[in-house]
Amino acid sequence: MPTGASGDSWATLSPVTLLAIEESRDVLNEAADTVEQGDTGWLVDAMPPEVQEQLGEQSAISEADAAEIAQALRDAKEVEMHENIIFYETIYRGKPHSFYTIREWMEWKIVGF
Repeated sequence: MPTGASGDSWATLSPVTLLAIEESRDVLNEAADTVEQGDTGWLVDAMPPEVQEQLGEQSAISEADAAEIAQALRDAKEVEMHENIIFYETIYRGKPHSFYTIREWMEWKIVGF
């Protein structure tokens, strides 16, 4: 799988980066599972501050939206990978969508979904 514009392959990635990809992918799968169960707290945290303000206390989403979000997370493809940040692209609501995961204090977070 390419690592971005350079077109490097998985074989050129360091073991640390490969581990980061695995850990980040685990976070995406866990997030997909939790949103399908109705827990959207991580989703609100992953949104830009101005969107969080617009949402206010509204944290409920429909089952259809939850399923679409979960599928977008599971289908996300790594486009650029580093030890502490991984950029993804996916299709969400019929359009290309980019977001990333970042490791802070040894824990991965989804940002910009």
